[in-house]
Amino acid sequence: MALVLAVVVALAAVGYIVYSNHKKQQEPIQETYTESTEEQPVQEDKGYTGQHHLLGNISQYPIAMDIYVDDDGNISGQYTYTKHGYSMDIDGTYSSNGHIFIQEREPRQGLVTGVFEGDREGNVVRGTFTRTKDGKKMQFILNE
Repeated sequence: MALVLAVVVALAAVGYIVYSNHKKQQEPIQETYTESTEEQPVQEDKGYTGQHHLLGNISQYPIAMDIYVDDDGNISGQYTYTKHGYSMDIDGTYSSNGHIFIQEREPRQGLVTGVFEGDREGNVVRGTFTRTKDGKKMQFILNE
C-alpha cells in the first residue's frame, strides 16, 4: 500500500509541475513602455549637397562620376569612362524628391551630347542615359 501511495504522490507532483509550466507559457508577457516627455530635435533634411564620388555603369560601360551639388540643387562635375579614361564635363540639377537631371557636355565646344535622368534612393542613383545624336537610351546605375 505504501508503494501505491508513493506512486500516487509522485504522479500528483509531476502533474502539478507540468500544469504550472503550461500555465506560465500562457501568461502574457508584460512589457514596460514609457514615452519620453522631452521634445526631440527635428532633424533637418540636408538633401544631397556637397561632393559625391559615384561608381557604376551606363549599360555595360563602367564609369566613375565626381559631382558637386550646391545648396540650390545645381550639379557640376565630370565623369570618366574608366576603361578608356575619356572624361566628360557634366552639369544639371538635383530635386529635393531625389530626381536627378544631368547633361554631359563635349569638352571642346560644350555641346550637350547626352542626358542622365534618374532618381536617387539612399546611396544609389539609377535611371536612363540618352545619347543626343541618335536618341539611343541605356540604363545606368551609380553607387556612392
